[in-house]
Amino acid sequence: MAAYQQTQPNMPGLVVGYLQGTAPTLLEFGTTEQNGQGGAPTSTSIYEIGSVTKTFTATALAWMVESGKIGLFDDVQPYVPSYADGGVTLPEWNPAPPAPPGPDQITFLELADYTPGFPPDEQPGHLAGKSSWSELAAYISTGNHLVSEPGTTFAYVNDAFELLGSVVAYIQSARNTWEYANLLAALLGSGNGFDMPDTVIGLSPDQQARVAPGYNSYGVVTAPGGDWRIKSTLADMMVWLSYNMMLLDNCPLNSLFPYTRKPYFTLPNGRVSTSLGWFIQPISNSITRYYKNGISDGYSSFIAFDMTNPNVASQNNGVVILNNFHASKPGRLANCILDTLAGRSCPPANDAMSVAEAGG
Repeated sequence: MAAYQQTQPNMPGLVVGYLQGTAPTLLEFGTTEQNGQGGAPTSTSIYEIGSVTKTFTATALAWMVESGKIGLFDDVQPYVPSYADGGVTLPEWNPAPPAPPGPDQITFLELADYTPGFPPDEQPGHLAGKSSWSELAAYISTGNHLVSEPGTTFAYVNDAFELLGSVVAYIQSARNTWEYANLLAALLGSGNGFDMPDTVIGLSPDQQARVAPGYNSYGVVTAPGGDWRIKSTLADMMVWLSYNMMLLDNCPLNSLFPYTRKPYFTLPNGRVSTSLGWFIQPISNSITRYYKNGISDGYSSFIAFDMTNPNVASQNNGVVILNNFHASKPGRLANCILDTLAGRSCPPANDAMSVAEAGG
């Protein structure tokens, strides 16, 4: 941990939690503010989790699929009104002859497994980041933004997941609201067995007082608001890690793992696949790693866990890292923790898992 901190001189501190089998360990390092200010971070300090949000969106999608409200392979457009009618109009892929006639529409799966057909975030022409559903719906509905046939090409596109989150929110709410915050509250509600009171979009005064301020290379960042910006704590994220490692007994959503564990698309490197929201990489013949990073204004995060085949809870390990510096890329630290827990050496810096940190 100390060596990692030394490589990140602008990062004020971080919190780390890991599960070795079923035994949790929580660690805090540094301070919540730069220059040693702000006091030590704790398990209830609040951080933005960036694109780790995608794992929540993916679970909510699987929840709606399991409940029969969504077909995973269905086109999205028939589920929502057009933009002219208060919804969103998704672009269509129109193949040129001699391809089969008729447009190809975007499915729920293609939004969730990183093959939406939109340009990747790092390329010119990508969907500009939007902070609200109204902005995103207007942008997506004007012009055809597709650059590849949906389902055929990996592309890390934040707005594709924001679109998915709002559409799933609309369906889950019986078509009453597009607000992602409502979907998150329903997903983590008491009926589903989660104790995650600090995993929210909007902050209460008490929660605001526990925020670790975000930083980038130029100093403190005032993070803009946004309909899909989840904030959380290490304590809460350890619950989320436990759930995804199948350690929450009697959780009603344990039936969703066949959806969120399945590899749907293999990246060109041949070693990494995508599931709903998660990246998947075999570590050995008996161990598979699931992981997701997050980067937002002033924050970085990572969640990862190893699952044995067959699944033996006492042999599984998982880790969560939250910090308040934009460019810290904690994935390598997370990988080293998991490998150390399993008695393996740390992977090289150019390991395939770095693909997850290309996005945010």
